[in-house]
This record gives sequence, structure tokens and C-alpha cells, in this order.
Amino acid sequence: MFWDLLSRAAGAVDLTVPYFLTSGLMCDGWGDVDDDTDQLLAHEMRERGTGMFPDIKELTFADGSKPHDETRIGSFTSPCATWLPQESQTGYVMIVSPPATKGPVRGVVVLVAPISDEGFTFRHRLVAAPLARQGFVSLILQSPFFGRRQLNGQKNFFMRTANMMLLQIPTVSIEAAKLVKYARLAFPGVPLGLAGMSVGGCSAASAFPSAVKEIQSIDGSGESTPLVLCGFVPPSQCSILFSSRFSRLFDYGALTLDRPGYRTVEDVKARLAERFQTHDATTCFDLLRGQDFCPSPRLTFSLLCAKHDYVVVREDTMRLYEAGRAVIADIRLRFLSGGHLSNIAQTSQIMPHAIVESFQAPDPSFTNAAAVAEKVQDDSQQLSPRSRL
Repeated sequence: MFWDLLSRAAGAVDLTVPYFLTSGLMCDGWGDVDDDTDQLLAHEMRERGTGMFPDIKELTFADGSKPHDETRIGSFTSPCATWLPQESQTGYVMIVSPPATKGPVRGVVVLVAPISDEGFTFRHRLVAAPLARQGFVSLILQSPFFGRRQLNGQKNFFMRTANMMLLQIPTVSIEAAKLVKYARLAFPGVPLGLAGMSVGGCSAASAFPSAVKEIQSIDGSGESTPLVLCGFVPPSQCSILFSSRFSRLFDYGALTLDRPGYRTVEDVKARLAERFQTHDATTCFDLLRGQDFCPSPRLTFSLLCAKHDYVVVREDTMRLYEAGRAVIADIRLRFLSGGHLSNIAQTSQIMPHAIVESFQAPDPSFTNAAAVAEKVQDDSQQLSPRSRL
């Protein structure tokens, strides 16, 4: 009882989110929101994977960077460069490697950014550095429109239009899947992984089926390369952003003024939900349901959700679990004490350990989610029905 009360108290921190957020996303309105490029990219990923997009064949490193440096920043031409503004066409990735004294590399993980992570520092310090000490290489992907890829005049991570944010979603997943393929060629014989927290976990999950196909394009069956997916308090879909406590990040005033027909916040939210609902990680797993796909025993999906999350409700996490369970034999679910923000505050203590465990045999602390699923509905009724990311 005491620990449950403590978990609920930690989860209550999520309720304070609206009081500390500043609206800035979509401050210039819709942009070319009728441009359906994001829909075309997402459809291609769902139907055929990322095979049609150009590979990331090499990384270009800054002068003075040496192959054996433990931290290097490389650049590449985005597989989606054709559809991106000039400032975002070049992608950037920080490679964090273990010290030479650690011996052979144990695994390579592509780390996908959550919604507000503009650069490399957060994931480097809290995830990649601890992983390096345990023998893992991390590829930290910088998202389009963030950091070095920002458009002129953009402030921090606040993408100026709805169209920019829509375009970012599939582009991140496509770049992540292609980085997995790059890692397969750069580190032959080494287990590979994708990982992300919060919305980054949703992007990583969206990329995972395409990454499986990319590995199979090299290995045939893919049996020779273990591939891991680790999601840390992820939602299954991006559309819930607009009914969540993070909705204050969006400048609804600018959106109501920018286009006829959307004169109330309710109109705007309905239109945004409609445009964003196709960006659903669960639909990406359909790529692995074809007759020509044989589930590999070397695929692992670890899913971590918070017991008292008022941002990503448990039903949403379980949608992601159900989609993965249909095609991945080794799927693991762990319920963490506390809420969304209290767990993210403990990223360095939770996420690196979970990633390492994902590369190993199942740990008893990971629960068979099928046995837990029956309790989800009863437990989730104790959470606010309007809690969404």
C-alpha cells in the first residue's frame, strides 16, 4: 500500500505539466498543411518499408575527428532530403563508443529523440555514456528541424507550422531505420537496436519493422543479426498530443487565425487529430504480417510503461504491445512505479539498464504482458480518461 501511494504521488507530477509549458509550436499557423507528403511517406513505410529511400552509405566527420575517438559527430544526406527544406536536408548523428579497454562491441543502438530534445547532450549523458561503459555503441540521431537542422528564424524546438511537424514524424523513423542498416554494415555481426523515450519511443517503434526489412535485405532471413526495440513510456500514436497535458505547447491562437474554417480551438484540435492520426506506430507493424515474413526468434521488443502515467495512458501503451506481440515472439513488458515525468527524470537509472537487458535473455522483472493485460482495464480506470500525451 505504501509503495502504491508513493507511485501515485510521483505520477501526480504529470498533472503540473500545463503550468510550466509555453506555447510556441505552430506559431506561424498551418503552413502548407494540404501538402500530403507526410502521408505519402507514412504510407510507403507501412506498405513497403524504407527500401525505396536512399541508404545512408557513409558519414562525413568534422576535421580533426579520428576513427577511434569515443565521441564523434557525423553528417549524412537525409534519405528524405528530396522532401525536406534545405536547412534540414543534412542529417547529424553523434556516435558514442565504449573505451578501447572495454573490448569487443556488445551492441549498437540508434537513440531517437523525444519531442523537445534538440541536440545530443541529454541522450549522450543519460543514456549513451552509461551504455558505452557497458560496451555498447550509441548512434544519437538529431531530428529534422531540430538543432543544426533548424530552419532560419526558428526558436528552439518550436516548429513554426503544422506542416513542418507532420513532415518530421515519418522522416525521423525513415532516418532511424536507415541508420540501423548503416550500423549493420559498419558493425558486422554485432546485435543492433532502436530505442526512444516518450514520443521518441513511438518513432523508434514505427521504424522497427522497416529496420527488420532492411536487415533482411542484407542477411536474407535476418537470423544472423539480433534486433532489439526498447520503448520507454512511449505512446502508440502522435495524434494524442492534442488531447494531452502537453497540448499547451501548441499555439492554437495562430492556428485559428491562419485559415478559414478553423475559428475555435475545438475546430483546430479536431483537424490536427485528423491529420496526425495516420502517424500511428501500431500500423507500421503490418509490414511484418505478410505471407513472406517469418517471425525471427532474434527479434526482441521491451516496453516500459509507468503505473500511474497521466500523460500516456496504459491503454495506449497496450495498443503498441498488441501490435508487437503479433509478429515478435520475445516481447517484454515492465510496469514502473510513478508517472511519465518522474520516470523520465530517472532516465539514467532506467533506460540504459533496460536497453542492456533487452540484448540479454528475458529477465524475471519483465512481465509476460498477456498475463497482465486482463488487469489493464480495471487499473486504468483509476487514471484520468483525458490523460494523453
